[in-house]
Amino acid sequence: MAGPGDGYRLKAADMFARAEQNEHLRQEYENLARAFLRLADQADRNLQLGLPLNLDDPAAHQRPQSSEALELEERPPQQQQQQVQPKAKHTE
Repeated sequence: MAGPGDGYRLKAADMFARAEQNEHLRQEYENLARAFLRLADQADRNLQLGLPLNLDDPAAHQRPQSSEALELEERPPQQQQQQVQPKAKHTE
């Protein structure tokens, strides 16, 4: 029986094969392949948690956020303080 991540693994294999065929775009294809492998692992973990994720799900195509970006989202907005500006001198 195929697992939920197997479709992503097939796509990763395809990207690795394309990387071998195209020297100019090798790095890009390898990056895509690694991304598909991460999605495969996530799909397998989601199955264990009962959270299905398929290739048609828009969430499957979102770029993961860094932990710093996630941390910023969790923080409440900070208030900014205004500095007192010096008064302009009138010269006549």
